[in-house]
Amino acid sequence: MHPTTKPRLELCGAVLLAELITDVKTEFERLDINIHEFDIFLWSDSIVVISWINSKQPLKSYVSKRVAQILDNSDSEQWYHVPTDCNPADLISRGVTVSNLQQ
Repeated sequence: MHPTTKPRLELCGAVLLAELITDVKTEFERLDINIHEFDIFLWSDSIVVISWINSKQPLKSYVSKRVAQILDNSDSEQWYHVPTDCNPADLISRGVTVSNLQQ
């Protein structure tokens, strides 16, 4: 077994996000709320993941399969980069005090 790298973990997170947004869209449709896919913006703080999603080059099997999953559930033009220091999702993984969270 190969050790998992941070970009691969970030890629798995992007797969989860793409699947989640598909489930959310389905639930909205059940409520007669239609959202156009280009009104949905998907963010990652991994430049590597964004480049894999937008790549026209052949990718290694592990990456290729996950990018295919992402593109089955989203469009590459929906994906954007957010700098790590501006990513609110990273607060939880880094740990933050309640007083800092309020800010």
